[in-house]
Amino acid sequence: MLGAAYLTLLVAGFPDEGLASNIAVGLVGFGIVPVVIGVGSLLYSLRMGACILRFPWQTLQVRQELLSWGGSPAVALGPDGEHVLFLVAIRPRWETFEGFETLLFAGDPDRRGVVSTPRGDLVWVRRPRGAWYRRHLQRRVAKSNRS
Repeated sequence: MLGAAYLTLLVAGFPDEGLASNIAVGLVGFGIVPVVIGVGSLLYSLRMGACILRFPWQTLQVRQELLSWGGSPAVALGPDGEHVLFLVAIRPRWETFEGFETLLFAGDPDRRGVVSTPRGDLVWVRRPRGAWYRRHLQRRVAKSNRS
């Protein structure tokens, strides 16, 4: 429906002012924004699928879940928590990764990959940007593991 209206506006030309102009701007917004979000989601899922196909699944221990300075949760994977990675997901998805001792991981634990819970929830993870910040989070995990 919106696509047909948008196509009609493209062919007939956009009105310059008034109610018709406001409707045209609304149709463009409601037509273009979902397309951009859909294409971004498709590319995101293709990247996750390629990572899953390229790397084998491995079971890694979750040493600690912590919040970074930016508010995004970070998980420390591996027996000593040496692989600190951010969960790249919207806030409601964060809770699905709480309380697990092990997670399935496909990817390079020092760079990025896909994390899965035993229930099958998938989330893209990436390492924190900046070497200093990565070392800071790793020291924080090591300190909490000693106590």
